[in-house]
Amino acid sequence: MTTSQQGGEKLLEEGEIYRYMARRLGGPVGPRCYGVFSDIDGTTALILDHLGTTLNSFENLGVLAFVLFFIPAAAISSLGYISYSQDVYNEVKKIHENGVCHNDLEPRNVLIDEGGQVHIIDFHISVIGHKCYLPTGCDELERLAWRLGIHDR
Repeated sequence: MTTSQQGGEKLLEEGEIYRYMARRLGGPVGPRCYGVFSDIDGTTALILDHLGTTLNSFENLGVLAFVLFFIPAAAISSLGYISYSQDVYNEVKKIHENGVCHNDLEPRNVLIDEGGQVHIIDFHISVIGHKCYLPTGCDELERLAWRLGIHDR
C-alpha cells in the first residue's frame, strides 16, 4: 500500500507483471493478484494472496524446512539445502523463460508456503521483455545460482 503518486504508479506496474505472468503461464506465478485499487484520497493498494513467510537468508534452506514444517531430521537430507535451493532457482528460471527479469532477487522476496511450494514476490522493479539465454548468459540467474550454492549452472 502507498499514498504517493510515484508509489501508486509502481504498484500499477507490479500488478501488470503479475497479470502478464498469469496470462503467459495460464495461472498465477507467486501469489494470486486480485488487482490494484486506488481511492479518492490517493491511497493505492496491490491485493495479493498471503502465501507464507519470507526467507531471512538463502542459506540453510533445509534447516528452514525442518523449523517451519517440522520435517523429521532424517528427512532433511532428502529435502535439504539443495532441494529448496533448486526450487527457488527453478521458480526464477520459469519467470525468466516467460520474459520477466525480477531485478530484486533477495530472500525477502521469496516465500515458502505451508506445502513447501516456493513463490517469488515483489515485482515492483521487474522488466517485461527480458531475453534470457539459458542455461548460461543471464547475469541474474547466474548470480542467484551462486548465492543458492548451485555452482554448476
